[in-house]
Amino acid sequence: MNSDFIFKDPSYPDGIYRKHADATRVIELDWAPALANYWAPGRGYSSGDYVRPRKPTGFAYLASGSGVQSSNREPRWPSTLSGTVVDGNITWTAVEAGANGLRGTPASPTVAVDPTGDLAAASVSLVHVARVQMILSGGSNGGGSDVTLEDGTVVTCYKVSATITAGNETLVGSLLVEIVPR
Repeated sequence: MNSDFIFKDPSYPDGIYRKHADATRVIELDWAPALANYWAPGRGYSSGDYVRPRKPTGFAYLASGSGVQSSNREPRWPSTLSGTVVDGNITWTAVEAGANGLRGTPASPTVAVDPTGDLAAASVSLVHVARVQMILSGGSNGGGSDVTLEDGTVVTCYKVSATITAGNETLVGSLLVEIVPR
């Protein structure tokens, strides 16, 4: 079980999600980075294997041929659908990302809020291959628990834990939600 995955709101430098007590907040969590089968140097690949590059290109790559790639450096991945790159005995072909290159397809998303009380996940659903959407409602200004951020700032917020299963894995991610006044 992986419990070290932290989701951060890209809108704020501290990564805390914010919402008003009297409004709902839709949050989408992208699990693809946690589930990606990344290309790795020295690893053997077979025809039909899928990988994703460390730096996302929007594609997954399908192997033709088998063996260990030719170098310890990641290939220059094609940036067009059906583009190819040769890597030793393996030819990688760009395909739609979707579930390709993931270690499993996410299912059964659940959400828990700590502390329990007035912030609730009104809805939790799988909206895309590796994307879970939750709709948060309620919460009270100043509600939650004190959390110390990396810079030493203390913020009162709720900790929301999201859990999915994918293949034989159960992954747990967390995020912080602060209720702010209007």
